[in-house]
Amino acid sequence: MIKRRTYLGCLLLLGLMTGFLMSQTAGENEIKNLQINQLEDKLVVLIESEIGIIYESFVLYSPNRLVFDLMNVEKSSLEPEYDVNKFGIAKIRTGINRPSVLRIVFDITQEYPLYKIDEVENGLEITFWPESMEIEKREPKVKEEIKEEVKKPEPEPVKVEKKAPEIKPEVKKEAEIAAMKPSEEKKFTVGIMSGLYFVQDNVFKEIYGNSSLAFGAEYSFAPFQTIKGLDFWLGFNSMQDTGKTTFLEEDLKFRMMHFSFSIRYLFYLKRFSPFIGPGIDYITYKETYPEGSPVESIEGSTLGFHIQAGSYFHITDSLSTNLFIKYNIAETTTSEDVEVSLGGFHLGIGLIYRFNL
Repeated sequence: MIKRRTYLGCLLLLGLMTGFLMSQTAGENEIKNLQINQLEDKLVVLIESEIGIIYESFVLYSPNRLVFDLMNVEKSSLEPEYDVNKFGIAKIRTGINRPSVLRIVFDITQEYPLYKIDEVENGLEITFWPESMEIEKREPKVKEEIKEEVKKPEPEPVKVEKKAPEIKPEVKKEAEIAAMKPSEEKKFTVGIMSGLYFVQDNVFKEIYGNSSLAFGAEYSFAPFQTIKGLDFWLGFNSMQDTGKTTFLEEDLKFRMMHFSFSIRYLFYLKRFSPFIGPGIDYITYKETYPEGSPVESIEGSTLGFHIQAGSYFHITDSLSTNLFIKYNIAETTTSEDVEVSLGGFHLGIGLIYRFNL
């Protein structure tokens, strides 16, 4: 029989965990507008925000792209795509790249245009000067300066022209750093896992030993974009072992299967994503005696509770491994009124494929 206190604790912990995660939605930062201003000799893109923008930028090649990642953005009202086809920019694409990160991608048609980035009062302003147009207009502007040298200060475009080449080496350095960062977080994962299950029941240890091999599969999904790090996890795990009875030394077979559901919280740290979370289990078990034995086979099912922790290591954009430890609490009573504890530690490793639909 399952102890009532165990399940009251399970429900309380699940409620506290869910309440904490839902509280993370407060203070959302939303990017609501992107303005594209095409002037005679430059292109100005303004990304508007009421509370300021924290960003990082880098370049990608083949095809050429200029990428901005805006941090702490929970919502975006921007269109997914803007057609430009001016000043070397084919189009601008936007979308939530990973939790709380809005990615804005400038698709470059050929070579990179000259550009600068300004943090303005109402957001972020990116100005582009196509290099071909800058060369054509450079000589006439210099000649005019010679004629009116006393009357006019140095024109602003000339200043931009000198500063722009200095931006490119910095952008390349940012691109090298970005290459070392983890790939974008995916909404869904599927995987296989194996490991050892350590049942804590003393009678079980005497018959089957301290641990048994376990194999299984897992599936997880992130249902809410607004709650950073939250996902739901479904797992299946099967273990089986053989042993002998204490007195008659009859051959025994034991099999146990776990069907698990968990709410997890993940922390995204570069290549690693540690996680922790509580959950519940539906457990089936069967102990089989040999034919002709006076003892009938025992089978049944029960509910249990677990808490798991571990970490993913991202190998590529879509492939990861994970190491985990899962502590299970589950008790049952057999048909002969014998109380058995099926809980214990499950240590394992998994191979995970991450994807978006």
